[in-house]
Amino acid sequence: GTFDVLPKKEVALLTKEMDKLERFLGGIEDMPRIPDVLFVVDPKKEKIAVHEANILGIPVVAMVDTNTDPEPIDVVIPSNDDAIRAIRL
Repeated sequence: GTFDVLPKKEVALLTKEMDKLERFLGGIEDMPRIPDVLFVVDPKKEKIAVHEANILGIPVVAMVDTNTDPEPIDVVIPSNDDAIRAIRL
Protein backbone atom coordinates (compact mmCIF):
# COMPACT_ATOMS: atom_id res chain seq x y z
CA GLY A 1 0.00 0.00 0.00
CA THR A 2 0.91 3.55 0.74
CA PHE A 3 3.67 2.68 3.20
CA ASP A 4 5.77 1.24 0.35
CA VAL A 5 6.31 4.68 -1.22
CA LEU A 6 6.93 6.60 2.03
CA PRO A 7 10.32 7.10 3.69
CA LYS A 8 11.11 4.86 6.68
CA LYS A 9 10.86 7.77 9.12
CA GLU A 10 7.34 8.70 7.98
CA VAL A 11 6.25 5.06 8.14
CA ALA A 12 7.57 4.86 11.72
CA LEU A 13 5.71 8.04 12.72
CA LEU A 14 2.46 6.91 11.11
CA THR A 15 2.74 3.46 12.67
CA LYS A 16 3.31 5.03 16.08
CA GLU A 17 0.25 7.28 15.62
CA MET A 18 -1.93 4.36 14.49
CA ASP A 19 -0.83 2.31 17.53
CA LYS A 20 -1.69 5.22 19.81
CA LEU A 21 -5.14 5.61 18.26
CA GLU A 22 -5.78 1.87 18.57
CA ARG A 23 -4.74 1.93 22.22
CA PHE A 24 -7.04 4.84 23.11
CA LEU A 25 -9.98 4.22 20.78
CA GLY A 26 -9.87 0.48 20.12
CA GLY A 27 -12.36 -0.26 22.90
CA ILE A 28 -15.16 1.67 21.23
CA GLU A 29 -14.80 -0.14 17.92
CA ASP A 30 -17.19 -2.94 18.89
CA MET A 31 -19.67 -0.88 20.94
CA PRO A 32 -23.14 -1.62 19.55
CA ARG A 33 -24.62 1.59 21.02
CA ILE A 34 -23.71 4.60 23.11
CA PRO A 35 -23.33 3.97 26.85
CA ASP A 36 -26.18 4.55 29.30
CA VAL A 37 -23.96 6.45 31.75
CA LEU A 38 -20.42 7.85 31.94
CA PHE A 39 -18.46 7.39 35.19
CA VAL A 40 -15.49 9.72 35.56
CA VAL A 41 -12.88 9.79 38.33
CA ASP A 42 -11.35 13.19 37.47
CA PRO A 43 -13.75 15.38 35.45
CA LYS A 44 -11.18 18.18 35.29
CA LYS A 45 -8.78 15.89 33.43
CA GLU A 46 -11.54 14.24 31.36
CA LYS A 47 -13.39 17.44 30.45
CA ILE A 48 -13.68 16.48 26.76
CA ALA A 49 -15.44 13.20 27.62
CA VAL A 50 -17.77 15.02 30.03
CA HIS A 51 -18.55 17.65 27.39
CA GLU A 52 -19.28 15.04 24.72
CA ALA A 53 -21.50 13.10 27.13
CA ASN A 54 -23.46 16.28 27.87
CA ILE A 55 -23.95 16.91 24.15
CA LEU A 56 -25.20 13.35 23.61
CA GLY A 57 -27.45 13.45 26.68
CA ILE A 58 -25.53 10.73 28.51
CA PRO A 59 -25.75 11.13 32.31
CA VAL A 60 -22.38 11.79 33.94
CA VAL A 61 -21.47 10.39 37.37
CA ALA A 62 -18.20 11.81 38.66
CA MET A 63 -15.96 11.96 41.68
CA VAL A 64 -15.55 15.70 42.19
CA ASP A 65 -12.85 17.44 44.20
CA THR A 66 -12.94 21.04 45.39
CA ASN A 67 -10.90 22.15 42.36
CA THR A 68 -13.56 20.99 39.87
CA ASP A 69 -16.72 22.70 38.63
CA PRO A 70 -19.65 20.35 39.38
CA GLU A 71 -21.98 22.12 36.92
CA PRO A 72 -21.66 19.71 33.94
CA ILE A 73 -21.93 16.65 36.23
CA ASP A 74 -25.33 15.00 36.74
CA VAL A 75 -24.46 12.96 39.84
CA VAL A 76 -21.66 14.38 41.99
CA ILE A 77 -19.69 12.16 44.36
CA PRO A 78 -17.69 14.48 46.64
CA SER A 79 -14.24 13.00 47.04
CA ASN A 80 -10.52 13.55 46.83
CA ASP A 81 -9.80 12.39 43.29
CA ASP A 82 -6.05 12.81 43.83
CA ALA A 83 -5.69 10.12 46.51
CA ILE A 84 -5.50 6.56 45.19
CA ARG A 85 -7.31 5.20 48.26
CA ALA A 86 -10.26 7.51 47.54
CA ILE A 87 -10.72 6.28 43.98
CA ARG A 88 -10.44 2.56 44.70
CA LEU A 89 -13.83 1.00 43.99
